[in-house]
Amino acid sequence: MCLRIQLFWDMSEQEFRRRPELLHNVVVEFAYALILVAVVAPLVAAPLWRRRGAGDPADVRHEELEALKEAKYRELRDTELDHAAGKLSEEDYLHRRATLRSEAAEILARMDPQPPSRSVTHG
Repeated sequence: MCLRIQLFWDMSEQEFRRRPELLHNVVVEFAYALILVAVVAPLVAAPLWRRRGAGDPADVRHEELEALKEAKYRELRDTELDHAAGKLSEEDYLHRRATLRSEAAEILARMDPQPPSRSVTHG
């Protein structure tokens, strides 16, 4: 197509008058290119717009808390591995494990602030 456009520019006015189909072909190809861009550009850009758009705040909050929870669990696993490898003393391990578990419990509580209610039926 680029070659055809270059040929289009290099042609004289007389040649276009003799062969009007050349101009028609260039115009049709240009129209096809515009249609292709108009169809493909929104398809490619749609995921980017969705991520930047203001999503449901509850979903965003849940995703953030889920990421925090996974990071905290990873820290707990790393602490246990460090203790098993002898990199942490027993005292440091117990203190760090208690701290990390407490932080993980806080994250879990923020994820589900209201525990499910238990209905008691008397029969």
